[in-house]
Amino acid sequence: MELEPLAFVNLKVKNISPFNDEDELVFRYTTSYFPQCVCCNNQYQYFTGMEVDTVVSCTIIGGTQLDYYYSISRGGSSTAASGSQFIESFGTVDIEINY
Repeated sequence: MELEPLAFVNLKVKNISPFNDEDELVFRYTTSYFPQCVCCNNQYQYFTGMEVDTVVSCTIIGGTQLDYYYSISRGGSSTAASGSQFIESFGTVDIEINY
């Protein structure tokens, strides 16, 4: 049995400039391994509406690179971005997206 160093990632999403109920942020981890967290994986996560203000916390293998992608749709226009964060073993990383 091999032990792996765990770490934590908090995805903090907040709609700070609401337009209407169709505002949407779509988020996806593109390279990750979440062995102890069924809620966090490489599937798309959807955050819809004017009142979005949430935190999704996950346990991840530490000492790894975490890549992610997100797109924001608001008022008929869309923007997309990606990011990357090194996850230190036994550490905690916050990814904040305010839109």
